[in-house]
Amino acid sequence: MLARLYGKSNIYRFSIEIFKQIRAFDFLKVIHHDDGDVLAQVLNITRDGDRLIGDCKVIGFKSNKVLKNIRTPFENDALVTIADDEFIKDTIGLTTDDNDYIGLLENHNDLKINLDLKKVITKHIAILAKSGAGKSYTVGVILEEVLKKNIPIVILDPHNEYASIKYPNTNKSDMKRLEKLGLSPLGFLNHVKEFSPDIKINPQCEPISLDLNKLNPQELVNALPQKLSPAQQNLMFNILSSLNNRVNIDELVFHISNEESNSKWSLITLLESLKKLNIYSHTPTPLSEIVRHKRMSIISLKGVEPYVQETFVSGLLRDLFEARKKEEIPPFLLVLEEAHNFCPERSFGEMKSSKIIRTIAGEGRKFGVGLCVISQRPAKVDKNVISQCSTQILLKITNPNDLKSVISSSEGVDNDSEEEIQKLNIGTCLLTGVIDIPLKVNIRPRISKHGGETVDITMSYEVDSSENSNQSSYYKEHMSNDSDDFDDKEETFDIPKQQNRIENNKYYDNVVSAKKEEVTEKEIKSNPEKEHTYKGKYNEFVQFVAPEVELEDAKVLLDTDNVRIGLVSAVMVSLTTPDSKQVNILFDKTNCQIIKNIFPFEGYPVSNELLLLSASESKLLKSILTLEKERFNPAELLLKTDVMYNEILRICDNLFSKKILFKEGKDYVLGNTKFTKNIAESNFYGKQKFEELSYDIKEDEKISNNDVKKIFEMFFKVENLKDIFIVKYIGN
Repeated sequence: MLARLYGKSNIYRFSIEIFKQIRAFDFLKVIHHDDGDVLAQVLNITRDGDRLIGDCKVIGFKSNKVLKNIRTPFENDALVTIADDEFIKDTIGLTTDDNDYIGLLENHNDLKINLDLKKVITKHIAILAKSGAGKSYTVGVILEEVLKKNIPIVILDPHNEYASIKYPNTNKSDMKRLEKLGLSPLGFLNHVKEFSPDIKINPQCEPISLDLNKLNPQELVNALPQKLSPAQQNLMFNILSSLNNRVNIDELVFHISNEESNSKWSLITLLESLKKLNIYSHTPTPLSEIVRHKRMSIISLKGVEPYVQETFVSGLLRDLFEARKKEEIPPFLLVLEEAHNFCPERSFGEMKSSKIIRTIAGEGRKFGVGLCVISQRPAKVDKNVISQCSTQILLKITNPNDLKSVISSSEGVDNDSEEEIQKLNIGTCLLTGVIDIPLKVNIRPRISKHGGETVDITMSYEVDSSENSNQSSYYKEHMSNDSDDFDDKEETFDIPKQQNRIENNKYYDNVVSAKKEEVTEKEIKSNPEKEHTYKGKYNEFVQFVAPEVELEDAKVLLDTDNVRIGLVSAVMVSLTTPDSKQVNILFDKTNCQIIKNIFPFEGYPVSNELLLLSASESKLLKSILTLEKERFNPAELLLKTDVMYNEILRICDNLFSKKILFKEGKDYVLGNTKFTKNIAESNFYGKQKFEELSYDIKEDEKISNNDVKKIFEMFFKVENLKDIFIVKYIGN
């Protein structure tokens, strides 16, 4: 007998007397008289005289694919055994058949632990640990998984330790570990771009600045190096009011200097100090360049003064959040390293960035802004922010105040776990939020190069195969951060090589297709849990628009059962027409057309020859477009322009050769510029989504965003461009 129930029990907790080897955090299978096999976990073990007593928590049992709790306590003679891997996996719903995972369940080397990246984006994550416990290493592993899914990432990096993710892991001991796990070193060079507000300190980065035109008066006051006196505030707001709240520092300084006030000179000094920092600009870095599909933008703050850091971070996060609410940029993951410096607990003071971070923590999930909070001092991080993180990764923590803070804010972590957290091996974490109790997980080796401090990492999956797989045995191996030689050869993530096999992948609400196994309509009706899921060659997180027609209906309309899913590269163009109408255009960058319908797939062609027009050709074309009819005679243009008739004929012939105009006898007809006449009719109202999508083909773009912008700017005012994909049904 392994163990038997001991003392009082209820439907949530029970105790066992242990006779054979059972350790804390082991999973047990207990037979319930009504519900059959039930999963439980040992939370703590104490000695009572000669007896070993295990305190256990009931996890539950699966019924119709739903995890349920027992409704009556176990019988005293209930059979207790060690739970096998398959039973654990099935009960708590672990996905283990792909290579995208962050680690292995402690003492269960075949159980891979995945993070639900959709949940990470919408529910937030916190990674908390003492210094040197493997915090940045764990973050690196998570970033690798997010990058594989092409989810945009923005990292606020105070120590410039994440740029090494560009290169594959060349550490020899790590490479051996990776080989055992069936993984290979991989760099993400093409996915990473570094920015910094101070490129003198960080010369490897591109400069980044914020939009001065987006500042309102109060935000300008908050951005100044020190708090203004009431007299200075009154002076500032009065001047701004006279300027219609338009923020221009040079203009402000000029007007303030003409005021008769003793406060003006110190205020001018503050404004000039802000200007010298180059945080704000009239030609800012486009936010679409920072948040982009397949990109990880690292904002390096290494060596940047604390005041500049908090001012810049506050402005950047405010702009990004507002842009996301307006859907000007795709959903993204915001990684906040050293979070206690940017959103401290209120008893430690208020930072300029505190308010916007609290807002993102509370409201970000509604708008597709995921937050990853990282700190080595959990007690110093704003509790309102930590409490919003549904998933928490806890590595070794020893400070009493930090322990108390973590226990009060982490789901499923109580005082029983306090000692366990203090004794966690480096590289091992307690993962909360996956189920209602913490999981003890060994973090896998990184596939990319680690740029943080040297750590000793424990890998329980390196246990000698001759030992019992459930026995707790550890080997520590030094993981060096010495500057190993590595190849700077560009390495990119290859989707087919890294393809995961995810079951039940819903890629949008109404479009579904048959499962691998054939099921009849009768079977589906009799079993509503069976649903169609499309399984393409590739899976990827993308922002997309999809047809309203279901895939099964598309097969009927296309008269074929062989329908594939394609992704068409596109851009959403927001523009203002000459008569001040706001229009959103979905532009197909593969076929150079404005989308009219997604299914059937059709659009209005746009000639890229427009990019090659001379100044005289462009000028005459604009005059042609002012005509009320599409068919015209060149002579009609004599009244619209000062160009000679022979020159008009020559230019019209040139436009005809470029298919911008067509000939009908002696007249000309608009060709691939018809879209300018009825642009408002092309307004796109389709629903945009950001999910994991299964597809077969991705069509390459044939025209860049910059060229698209140039074409539309010939006729309209372009407000914004946003990358997106179009789901296209392809029938053979």
